[in-house]
Amino acid sequence: MRGTLASWLGKYDGDGYMNMSRMYVLSTIAWQRLLRRSDKKGRMIDVGAGDGGCTLAAAHLFEEVVTTEASTPLAWRCWWKGFKNIKTMSLTKSGLCDRSYDVVTCFNVLDRTDDPWNLLNELK
Repeated sequence: MRGTLASWLGKYDGDGYMNMSRMYVLSTIAWQRLLRRSDKKGRMIDVGAGDGGCTLAAAHLFEEVVTTEASTPLAWRCWWKGFKNIKTMSLTKSGLCDRSYDVVTCFNVLDRTDDPWNLLNELK
């Protein structure tokens, strides 16, 4: 079934519908050590958040968490997990670059974009 969905919708959308897009990067304890805190403050944006699984480990450390995702089923999974989600392919066009964030993550995005330098320039 996964292969059939992937051939019709693309790999990420197919995996999103089947809830097979999970990824693990940092544990909650690793986030606390990395940020050197355990209290809730500031704002975080997770660019290309996928299903929001990686975001969950850090979310409790921020007052506001925004996720972005280009895939409709994965954006829905972020929303379902309680995140404010912006479905977009462009941070600039979405207006997200008009705000400031204390932490910006983009796990598994730079290696999957056609122009990683352009994405990094948008995040400045």
